[in-house]
Amino acid sequence: MSSTWGQALQTAQSRLRNAGIADAWLDAELLLSHVLKISRTVLSAYPDTLLIDREVRNVETLVDRRAKREPLPYIIGTREFFGHSFLVNLSVLIPRPETETLLEYALAWAHRRSILVGSPERVADVGTGSGCLAISLALALRSAMVYAIDQSEAALGVAKENARRLNVISSVKMLHGNLLEPLLEPVDLIIANLPYVPEAELPHLQPEVRDHEPHSALTPGGDGTSLNRKLLQQAPKKLRSGGAMFLEFDPPQRRTLAEEAGRAFPTAAVQILQDLAGRDRILAVSLPVGPNTP
Repeated sequence: MSSTWGQALQTAQSRLRNAGIADAWLDAELLLSHVLKISRTVLSAYPDTLLIDREVRNVETLVDRRAKREPLPYIIGTREFFGHSFLVNLSVLIPRPETETLLEYALAWAHRRSILVGSPERVADVGTGSGCLAISLALALRSAMVYAIDQSEAALGVAKENARRLNVISSVKMLHGNLLEPLLEPVDLIIANLPYVPEAELPHLQPEVRDHEPHSALTPGGDGTSLNRKLLQQAPKKLRSGGAMFLEFDPPQRRTLAEEAGRAFPTAAVQILQDLAGRDRILAVSLPVGPNTP
């Protein structure tokens, strides 16, 4: 039986709502728009347009995947982050809105620094995943060389393709390895959204996260602080005078990471910054400007 865009949208929305999807209507619109290769505006404007049989089958397949709680970005293959569309797949964590806050704090620091002593020349994004942070930094800091570091070659492949799509492949260098170990020269800015979910919390995460996103990108095990603590221990030899670090973390980890930062950088300013919900989310470390700072 033939189905119109409007009917297919209602059927998809009902199926997703019954599966416990909170934003069932939005997800249904996005899935239909993806199959039809049209905008949501066009979809809404022409509800009486008929679907062809192939489109009906494709919509049903994707709606079934979403109803089984597969994350929408993995189904459609992209995720919006900081105004740009990034490719994502099962090799990388899906970019989160709170990570945009991490980026905003880093860019605000870079702007202040550019007024005082010049723009950052070298930047490192540790655990780059899809490359959303590294590429966004390269787009905003046009004169900087950005090092995108990850121990997953598959993730670096996704990041490289995103850099190519967004035309920053010449200013984003992919480095394969553990944390800061592949970095051969000090940088002015280190930014990281490393795995930090406590291992005990994994069973309680939403099915989309628990059952589909790579666990290696979610938790380092234990209380979730080990990778950020190790990064802080490595950073003194990799961060230039006048530089800064910005790390995302789970709010209960605040004290542990602030103490580790104080030990690693006894002369630095260490701050705990909040996300848009007012939760402690970002650790900021700012080094004093030295005589050799560019």
